[in-house]
Amino acid sequence: MGRSRSRVVKALFFSLPLHCHIIPTLPLVRELAGRGERIVYYSTPTFAAKIEQAGAEYRPYRNAFLQELQQLPERMEELSGLLMTATAELLHGELDGWRAERPDYLITDSVAAWGQWSAKLLRVPVVTSVPTLAVNRHVLRYAFSHGVRPKSASRFLSKLRYMVKASIVRRRLIQRHGVSGPGIMGLVSGSSGLNIVYGSRHFQPCAETFDERFVFIGPNSEPRGERLPFPWKMVTHPVVVYVSLGTLFNADTNFYRNCYEAFRGEDYQVILSSPSDPGPA
Repeated sequence: MGRSRSRVVKALFFSLPLHCHIIPTLPLVRELAGRGERIVYYSTPTFAAKIEQAGAEYRPYRNAFLQELQQLPERMEELSGLLMTATAELLHGELDGWRAERPDYLITDSVAAWGQWSAKLLRVPVVTSVPTLAVNRHVLRYAFSHGVRPKSASRFLSKLRYMVKASIVRRRLIQRHGVSGPGIMGLVSGSSGLNIVYGSRHFQPCAETFDERFVFIGPNSEPRGERLPFPWKMVTHPVVVYVSLGTLFNADTNFYRNCYEAFRGEDYQVILSSPSDPGPA
């Protein structure tokens, strides 16, 4: 992807500053750095040490929304408006600095729309990093048919309001920069000519609808070094089911109660990860 053999290939990596979005990318960063590429990774101070240990150069986002992402409201319908607003703010405040880096290509998180916009504005190739499931219209249709939908009319109207807000911000970006970046679908899961998915096709809904542009490389197997207490002696059954939600939107107590009900009486052991006490079984 380099412009010239006389200089080191350089990439800017735009991620969401959340554990589940950054940790899976670090082996990729380590591999690219080991091949002699220079990776400049944008995140927040929480992840600076891990990024540098992987061989990348850390750069901080100067954006209030990303700095406080851990405190994102537990209402997913707000996310489209918040992400598009963050995209506009980042392009306004940091695009000149990104241009000054003179990258050969970009790697961007699938929901970091500013990466897709920046690639067009800087006229460089872009690779999409997909830390969760890949999403397309078939997956959205599958999710809707299996009950993933707003739980009330008020939630639906709230989601619609934020989608309209995101569309208005996007139109303003098009007018200002003269290029068309990702739309609402791109805020759910952006894509490009190469999409690296840190998971297996075996666990991907509608896997047959994703072509050769999507490379499923499997989960991160790199040792992380943390020594977290866990009662391994209590894991005694030969069949274990592990249940975990992501870093965000993980406080739905109804979900955990449904797990208790679904697994009750089954002949396997369940390990359920939650941010706090999910409530009585």
